[in-house]
Amino acid sequence: MGISTLNVFDNANQFRLLMSFYAVIEESGVIPNCTNDPELFFPDMKSVKASYSDAETAKRACKECPLLDACATYAIVGHEREGIWGGLSAYERMLIRKDIIDRGETKQFAQKGYIKYVGIKPKVPQLPRSVSELE
Repeated sequence: MGISTLNVFDNANQFRLLMSFYAVIEESGVIPNCTNDPELFFPDMKSVKASYSDAETAKRACKECPLLDACATYAIVGHEREGIWGGLSAYERMLIRKDIIDRGETKQFAQKGYIKYVGIKPKVPQLPRSVSELE
């Protein structure tokens, strides 16, 4: 099942997209890093410092996962609004999605996936590198 657009708004399309992502996971035979500690990938937003630290830890775990591309692509196309997916926060995914749409490159992104698309790297603002930068 190919993804033809980034405009996935209805529940039926969202469900089909999620099922195709699960099929990629199953076919790969890989157990994603996020399954070991799912709460880490959905940081508690009540504490900015704690959530930033958890988010950075989750992003590092994502970078080593062989499913990074499928996960990031799913989360961007599927409009996941919470958590760390494919090493990206919800805010980063929203900026990338907006950039892709603004460039009129939704079809190219959907065909290539996140990793291959990064050659046309969307501009994502530099986020703080440490908790001390948040203060």
